[in-house]
Amino acid sequence: MEFNQVSTALSALAAMLEQSKLDTLECEQVYCLLEPFAHRLQQTTMQMQELA
Repeated sequence: MEFNQVSTALSALAAMLEQSKLDTLECEQVYCLLEPFAHRLQQTTMQMQELA
């Protein structure tokens, strides 16, 4: 799965969370879970591009 696809999926998930009935606290918890994952994914992608 390419980084762009994952990034798009994360954006779509974030949009769904914003539109859903989750309260603010739950949304913040989910963002806290997603943010480090997205950051690691970006770092990994950069490293792979440097090696390529």
